[in-house]
Amino acid sequence: MNLDDALQTFILESRELLGEMENALLAIEQTDEKDELINAIFRAAHTIKGSAGLFSLDPVVAFTHDVESVLDQVRAGHLNMADKPMVLLLLSCCDHMGRLVNAAASGQSEFAADLLQDGEPLSVQLQSYLLKSDLPESQPETIHPATEQASVLGRWCISLKFGPDVHKNGMDPLSFIRYLGTFGEITALTTVETMPPTDGMDPEACYLGFEIEFETDAGREAIEQVFEFVRDDCTLHIVPIESQNTSPIKTALPTSMPDQPELATGKNIQNHELVVPESRSIRVDAEKLDQLINLVGGLIIAGASVNLIAKKAQISELQDSISKLSMLVEEVRDSALQLRMVKIGVSFKRFQRVVHDRSEEHTS
Repeated sequence: MNLDDALQTFILESRELLGEMENALLAIEQTDEKDELINAIFRAAHTIKGSAGLFSLDPVVAFTHDVESVLDQVRAGHLNMADKPMVLLLLSCCDHMGRLVNAAASGQSEFAADLLQDGEPLSVQLQSYLLKSDLPESQPETIHPATEQASVLGRWCISLKFGPDVHKNGMDPLSFIRYLGTFGEITALTTVETMPPTDGMDPEACYLGFEIEFETDAGREAIEQVFEFVRDDCTLHIVPIESQNTSPIKTALPTSMPDQPELATGKNIQNHELVVPESRSIRVDAEKLDQLINLVGGLIIAGASVNLIAKKAQISELQDSISKLSMLVEEVRDSALQLRMVKIGVSFKRFQRVVHDRSEEHTS
């Protein structure tokens, strides 16, 4: 997978996540149990932000970060998702994120100025919600943001060893290091190479690792989520530095990097509090699916020709085998055709947003 293929995958997955985000926002007003939907909305925004950072799509990262921050305050109970204006705002943010993703899909090297300006009023509204959650009404003038950030600033030692297939899977190890710098400061970094003997070296494999000293006001979970896209292709060990007098990286970290049971794996967990079952769906390119159906059609024609020859030959054993083969080919044909079918519920879901917007226009 090259970088262009990875970007196209990001575009497709982002559009799917935005669709899921929109459906969850539309459903959240109709249910009393909102926690699961809120977590789904947060995961969609967080995944889009993290993926966009890997491709240096800074406008997508910056705007989605504001959305994610508001959703994080909702999850913490500091903001109420039952607030109808907030739902309308997040729906508008979802639309703007979609436009940003479409701009990235068009291959533009820079985002249009008018597109970025469209997002500024939304960012202002998001920031107003963050101010409501951060500044209690009883003490509006006693909190100093710089002092508060300094009081929760933490230092971490991160020991990271990438697996040999990272490059083959289209990932750039340095992009994850750069992304760390978006929400903290890397104060020390040591490169660790585990090169095998020359005769056993694979030129396409990755033998790279890092030992990093990192300062941030984010927690362990935020650092772990930076590497969620390579969680199965790396070994990660995170150790907090309790004080400024703690010894440097090499003495703070163990010499080996064992897998930690408390770390979330990319296959079964994205947030510590929510277990996500492994998906049973896979993404298949439409052209490959069309090719499969065409091949099945050719197989049916060839099978009919062989069946005719078997009947002319009057060989009973051959006719029995051809009959069984024909039944299997028909089952393969039916299964291949079903792959192109879409559940009708998916089609009707597209109209939920139209109905919601029209009802809002009528009530206003």
